[in-house]
Amino acid sequence: MISEERLKEAARRCEEHMLNCLPDPSECKATFSPRFEQKMKRLFFKINQPLLFWISGIIASRFLLLLLAVCGVLVFNATVRASVF
Repeated sequence: MISEERLKEAARRCEEHMLNCLPDPSECKATFSPRFEQKMKRLFFKINQPLLFWISGIIASRFLLLLLAVCGVLVFNATVRASVF
């Protein structure tokens, strides 16, 4: 069985080898699409404003619940449906 020290040494050498195979960060020039840039801006805004998105999610879910309840009453109660229409 391989000792823990030998495994750690092998992992360290593997890490060094993998890092040496990577190009220099100054050589890496990335261009992102406008769609990706917009998605990243939205994500950063969402991360920085979590309460706003949490409250808007609650409001949207309550609105949908109310809408489903009203539709259910209209479907199953003929008296209410007649008075509405």
